[in-house]
Amino acid sequence: MKKFTSRVLLAFVALALSSCANYTLITLKVDVASLVGEAALKTTLQFSTPTLIVNETVPNKPEGQLIDNFPKLDVLNSAKLDILVLTGDGSGNTAKISGSIRVYVAPTNETNIYQDSKYLISNTNAATATSSIQINFELAPTGASPTTEQQIRADALKAIQTGKFRVGVKIQGNFESAQSKLEIALKTFKINISGYPIKLVPAQ
Repeated sequence: MKKFTSRVLLAFVALALSSCANYTLITLKVDVASLVGEAALKTTLQFSTPTLIVNETVPNKPEGQLIDNFPKLDVLNSAKLDILVLTGDGSGNTAKISGSIRVYVAPTNETNIYQDSKYLISNTNAATATSSIQINFELAPTGASPTTEQQIRADALKAIQTGKFRVGVKIQGNFESAQSKLEIALKTFKINISGYPIKLVPAQ
């Protein structure tokens, strides 16, 4: 009888612990480059003049970079993007760009993610060969009408929550260098997400 009671108690404790795990806030740090490969986060340009206007995207395609193997959390509270943009000649020499770096997040069915009014989550001024960008975004506040920026970031968070979404970076500005080649690389591209493994409250 005692053995049976002990087994039931242990089973109950194990069940309770597994249930509690569903209510534990989880934070994941994901290296996007490891999911898509470093080559997908790089654009190389060849110039014939030393001074010109740069208007390029990384990756160099209108639909951005598809990420379809991202960790999925049913309830996502927040996310943070950590991006390090490097510009140089591809041989270790830096090249300065004065302008802006724009970051976009869109759902998988979008064929042109570089739309400011729908998917722009960050617009950072840059005047250096190395630009570090941190972006925090979360769900739109309840009980109030969100601003356009809040809504765009909330939509981006929902896209990330699905585990399948698109990302892209646009660099615009002046490139002034004697170099004829410019390489734009997202040397660091990490997304930290916080949320729960299951929904705590069933959808009504």
